[in-house]
Amino acid sequence: MSLQLLASTIEELPWALRDQVYSYAETVKRAMPAIFSQTETPFNQAKADKIIYLAGIKKLRSIINSNHWILYNSSQMLNRQQVEKIKIGGQDFSKGSDLTTNLRKLNQEVEAVIIANQLQELLMMDYSTLVSTDL
Repeated sequence: MSLQLLASTIEELPWALRDQVYSYAETVKRAMPAIFSQTETPFNQAKADKIIYLAGIKKLRSIINSNHWILYNSSQMLNRQQVEKIKIGGQDFSKGSDLTTNLRKLNQEVEAVIIANQLQELLMMDYSTLVSTDL
């Protein structure tokens, strides 16, 4: 259930991003029995599914957010050195390029969905804490 829901959530993203998010969620799924055991909590599949889904969203947010800020900060730094265009292999990484604009919008959209669904606090918790939390 959890991996299918995550897969449908991320299906329109580029393959490389989908693969990273889904692979991470699969890793968390394999770790769920141990996480429940560490917290001395009886295993609960419904709760595990929610945590696995949250893990995927957390990974997605992390990847998008970090890439957005890397490009933004790099372009700001290079602009101070009077470098206005950044092209690598034909791809424009400059401030205001389609890539940076789309990444900024995607970052904003992910954050808006997280806020709309009141997931901010849950995404800041570690998995052991989530096991002990009412989800």
